Amino acid sequence: MTTQHSSHLSLSTLPIELLLRIYEVLPSFNEVLGLKATCRVLCRVWIQYRKAIIKVIAIKHFECYDYAREVLALKRHGSVPVDQEDLSDRDLMYLSRNASRVKKFIREIEQRLIPELKISGLPPGKRITIYGGSDTHPPTLTDTERTRVIRGCYQIWSLAHGRDNEGIVRAKVASIRPRQLFYFAELTEWARVIDFPEDRWDTFIIFKAKNVALKALYRNMYGSLPPKFQEINGYEDPVRLFMIWDHSQHHLRNIVCRRPLSNLCWDTRGELHDHLWDYELGDENFLAKDWTESAI
Repeated sequence: MTTQHSSHLSLSTLPIELLLRIYEVLPSFNEVLGLKATCRVLCRVWIQYRKAIIKVIAIKHFECYDYAREVLALKRHGSVPVDQEDLSDRDLMYLSRNASRVKKFIREIEQRLIPELKISGLPPGKRITIYGGSDTHPPTLTDTERTRVIRGCYQIWSLAHGRDNEGIVRAKVASIRPRQLFYFAELTEWARVIDFPEDRWDTFIIFKAKNVALKALYRNMYGSLPPKFQEINGYEDPVRLFMIWDHSQHHLRNIVCRRPLSNLCWDTRGELHDHLWDYELGDENFLAKDWTESAI
């Protein structure tokens, strides 16, 4: 009876769809790669349906997948992102390790910064749509905040690969659109505090390049210096994040699109440069209905 029951539960008797589903529900890609080595049946399924499995689970395990593949390309394959079908098991392990380091970057923000985060100046018309109407931030990053952070992580990481050529790094940072440049700039500050991706010297050239890019943006568009969110006097100074948060998007839009007068203030009578703003998913929930509603 025991033998018959065991035979009934054998993996070889399960339909392919169920075996594929086993791969799809695993919580990490390391476990996916480990599973294929556990038995011949699952190994054969991996070999036969590898492309289909990767297609389904890559997006699940690797947020901002295109940026993750760009870092992989710089590390292993030159400068051209690798086609998904050509990813080796070694490539997948590299992507998995990278994703784990990015998650650690996020965890540091959630544990060290969110508990001290003060929310003020929420537009009255946005109190319901931002953080579900709460006056406090959730204990973890929201989906939109998480996307901003992950994208910034991989941008920093890809530029760290080119840190030996300051000219190329400066050109790439200068090409970042204004809204993303603000996210990138403050995440670069955070990266040097927590030694991401390897150590703070990996971001030294990037740190200088983002300062040059911000100054150039405001000099060319407004003939002024960019607003200062904090004064950094040394590499051991604490760093706060200002612009990645959902509740900061209406302020950021003003800072990007209006001529600044002084710290975090802008000329409400100045001409709008709305073409500088790239709309993203969720902006309808975060942005104020009009400019006067979002004054600091």
